[in-house]
Amino acid sequence: MPITAPLAIVLIVASFIGAANSATYVLGMLTSGGGMNPSKKLRGFWGIAQGAVTIMLILVGGTTALKTLQTASIAAAFPVMLVMCYSIYKALSEESV
Repeated sequence: MPITAPLAIVLIVASFIGAANSATYVLGMLTSGGGMNPSKKLRGFWGIAQGAVTIMLILVGGTTALKTLQTASIAAAFPVMLVMCYSIYKALSEESV
């Protein structure tokens, strides 16, 4: 137990850092007109913007705001998931064996 808790924290932090890095890269690509190598200034801007929004959510609403955001994300993704499930079903039913 004394080793697993710090190791879990390190892995969670690494996961968040990787996800944030990917998100800033994709946002940079989208805002630079689809360029595969967005500038570091643009990626830095998106990183700071994401961090600022996160800090504001935590300071203003605490865990309640984060829970509300999580619920809204799930509710918004549900119709998309239904369409994806239908599309997969349709594609698999058309597949010839």
